Amino acid sequence: LRRDLCQLETTMTFEYMTQCMLSTTAASDLKDINPHGPVASELFAGVSIVALLAGRIQLAGRAALQCEQLMQLITGINASAPKSDMMVRADIATLTQLSSALGETLTTCRCYFQSDAQQSFDPRYLVFEYLQKIILRPRQVEMVDWFLGSHRQGQSRVQQMIMGAGKTTVVGPLLSLMLANRETMITQVMPAP
Repeated sequence: LRRDLCQLETTMTFEYMTQCMLSTTAASDLKDINPHGPVASELFAGVSIVALLAGRIQLAGRAALQCEQLMQLITGINASAPKSDMMVRADIATLTQLSSALGETLTTCRCYFQSDAQQSFDPRYLVFEYLQKIILRPRQVEMVDWFLGSHRQGQSRVQQMIMGAGKTTVVGPLLSLMLANRETMITQVMPAP
């Protein structure tokens, strides 16, 4: 007889633990599930480490793909016949763009960590990154922080971002996640394309 199927034993999945990181009552919820289990802060530290590593693994994969693209371009340039000045300039521009993108990928860091006595961060940023399989850009975090600060002060705020900077796919959904609580449900409505 399986105890979990009879609901005599509760299992905690990684997804559940990730969801708990967003809850203000997570510690008591975990205590209700298993009163003799590990301390919630230890569990959340482990979940955070897994989410941080998952993001780094994804970045490493992106960097490997960019390296491969760069190698293919260099190999193609070396194997081709002599080119006109205009073609050489185009190759140099493409090489510059690909190598710059690779450099940015290799030096990407998380911009929402607070530098105090201990490295601290809002777990909602990390959970959002983990679920969306992205690393937040500094401008995105800055904008969300501005909106949250304005909300706390009861003020309205309007911000501008260029097209493709993540307003619809990052800032809006992340702000909805950050503002939602037990009393307030945030709904984001997007116009149809």
